[in-house]
Amino acid sequence: MRTYIDEKTGIEMCCADEGPDIEWIVTKVIPQDDFTLKVWFKDGKVKVFDMKPEIPKIKAYGKLKDIGFFKRAHCDGISVAWDDEIDIAPETLYDFGVEIKPTPA
Repeated sequence: MRTYIDEKTGIEMCCADEGPDIEWIVTKVIPQDDFTLKVWFKDGKVKVFDMKPEIPKIKAYGKLKDIGFFKRAHCDGISVAWDDEIDIAPETLYDFGVEIKPTPA
């Protein structure tokens, strides 16, 4: 696992260098201003996942309504998390994210 400081937010982010041989392991995430997540997966795919419809569905996601808190999204080595209580299943991100052409972050 390696870490880096996000230039926009100053938040320490992590990227998984290795892990289980499962395609949906998240290796990098960049939260966007429109409440979407740009997510890199172990299999090389890059997808955009829209969190806007998810936030009102799940009570625990209430804090994500605050864009400042939402932008704290980080890779926890397997998926995307915001703190010790809020995360999202990597399979959800993989299965329902919209694939985009990989570009340098």
